Amino acid sequence: MATFSDFSAFGGTTWALQFKLLALLTLQLLGGMGIFTISLFVLRDTYKLSSAQPQSGWIFGLTGYLFTAAAAQILGSGHAPYIRHEFIFLASLLGGWPSGLIAATITYVARLQFGGTSLWLFSAVETVLFVVAGALLHRWFVRRDVATVNLFDVWIIATVKTALNGVCLWAIYQGWPEPITVPEFIDFQISRIISYPIFFALVYGLLLIMKMDAQTRNFQNAELDQLKLRLRMSGEREQLLLGVSHGLKTPLTRC
Repeated sequence: MATFSDFSAFGGTTWALQFKLLALLTLQLLGGMGIFTISLFVLRDTYKLSSAQPQSGWIFGLTGYLFTAAAAQILGSGHAPYIRHEFIFLASLLGGWPSGLIAATITYVARLQFGGTSLWLFSAVETVLFVVAGALLHRWFVRRDVATVNLFDVWIIATVKTALNGVCLWAIYQGWPEPITVPEFIDFQISRIISYPIFFALVYGLLLIMKMDAQTRNFQNAELDQLKLRLRMSGEREQLLLGVSHGLKTPLTRC
């Protein structure tokens, strides 16, 4: 277990470095929202929130893989910043267990490929925890009307993930499941603090996109129902006119 008596690395240099990486994290945020938006419209006929679907897993998993590769290429570092856990959690939230497991497998392979084996066990435990948390929250989310989601819903989702981040940080601070050096732990702390608004914005953006799509669908369905009603009424009126016309042409039989 690492000792934390020396906090000399906790200084302006570490914070400054993390803030410089905000631009890269923000680009990942925007890129993730863009890819999800395109995928949502392509898969809109098969993408259902009422049951566990694997689409989110493939979307967020492949996106996370590409972003991990890009971040490692740009920075040339095994500790390149990317919003991998955010994608895993969202995949489980939107698609349940199947989606979460797909995203976790793809992104963890990317983590090992581009980040190396440093803290691999801790990363694996974190990955499993985020899949479980997202899948459990999925049951609550699918009962929500996507067209009426609000900031409070976003806050609940972000708070659950942030609390899980805190549990993971506490565990590794205690040296479980593997020891960590002071600089690495400080990087973990700062990066998790800075990533909170990124994740909040990501959740809000994705839910806003889904809300707009749901509202558009509801409007289209309402218009379609009105059209069907007008056609039915038109058909009934036509049948009535045909009946009256037939009655006028046919003389009444006298008793």
